Amino acid sequence: LEALAPDEALAPLVTALGQETYVEARRRMVQALAALRSPQTEEALKGAAADADEGIVLSAIRGLGRLGKPSVMPVLREHVKDENLDVRYEALGSLAALGDEEALGTLMRRARALVATRDLQRVDSTEVIDVGDRYEQYLLGVALARAGTERVDDLLRDVLHGDKPWHRKVVLRLGAAEGLGRRAASGGSLHPELLDGLQHDDAEVRVACSYGLRFVGFPEIVRALKRASSDSQLDVRMNVMRALGSVGTPDAVEVLRKALRDRSPDVRVAATHALAEILSPESTEALLRALKDKKYVIRVLAARELGRRTAQPDVVEGLAKAAGDADYGVRAQALASLSRARTRLEKALPVLVDAIDDREDVVRTSACLGVSALLEAADVSPELDTAFVEEVVDLA
Repeated sequence: LEALAPDEALAPLVTALGQETYVEARRRMVQALAALRSPQTEEALKGAAADADEGIVLSAIRGLGRLGKPSVMPVLREHVKDENLDVRYEALGSLAALGDEEALGTLMRRARALVATRDLQRVDSTEVIDVGDRYEQYLLGVALARAGTERVDDLLRDVLHGDKPWHRKVVLRLGAAEGLGRRAASGGSLHPELLDGLQHDDAEVRVACSYGLRFVGFPEIVRALKRASSDSQLDVRMNVMRALGSVGTPDAVEVLRKALRDRSPDVRVAATHALAEILSPESTEALLRALKDKKYVIRVLAARELGRRTAQPDVVEGLAKAAGDADYGVRAQALASLSRARTRLEKALPVLVDAIDDREDVVRTSACLGVSALLEAADVSPELDTAFVEEVVDLA
């Protein structure tokens, strides 16, 4: 349905939802309705909000909140005391975004209750084993950030910077940072405390702010992210990589390329994931470099992503070299990616055929499947030398 305009997709979705009995399929349909963000989905989403399945209800409430219409507020209010934490805070956050004072007051009171006494201020949570309290704090932070009022932003500023009495509320801080990042990405302005927090003395503050920036995607944050890419804190550097991936500009790719030399393999993995999100010649060149990383999982990730780029210069050649890697997992993934090189059949097929004799079962399987896939493509390729195909068939 992605190829259809929202109005064209709506009718078949609503019809299918009314006829479907399989719960998981109905969940996906409601998620699709919510993603359309069309005013015409309102009635269908309201109906789904009364469903017995929690997942369907959550998707429906989320979709109604995205519409941002006062007419959805009564349905949202029905769920502000829902037993499901996700549904409850999705409803409260959506109402707060719509300016509902009652919902906003509820969120503010719950936040202040976390630091109401000195004993509460000294801990991140009163729960030692059960993480439910921490998760609720996270959801509370996300929901609060959706309000966008001055008094909420003042509170969130203190939470983000770890000012007393909020300095121990690590999970609330993460939720607030994510919420502020998402708010900016959906059309709001970037909260200055997110960028300022990258330079904070407290590592936990830097972690939270860098995490929130993962959701922003603004080109103007690259300079600050570049500085933070050398942070002493591992989690900060990892978050910065994902934030750069969401930006995707050439200067962001350049920072990611340099990060492939980071001393931590976790950061290099994050940089590789981020580069995979960016379809550009610069990111492809960086991924080809990642094929030579000493960490095998990074080579696997790079080989997998390059399978989507086999028409780009040097990619098939790089994958052909990776097909001889010392690690069988890299070899198998490189061969799987070569099986998609339909525009470079004459280069990819011999590599796949050679690998049929590999000592590892998984590599031989990838080679056989790859040869089959490319020979199928060869049948419809008028440009391929017929004699070459016959030779490959004989070898295989």
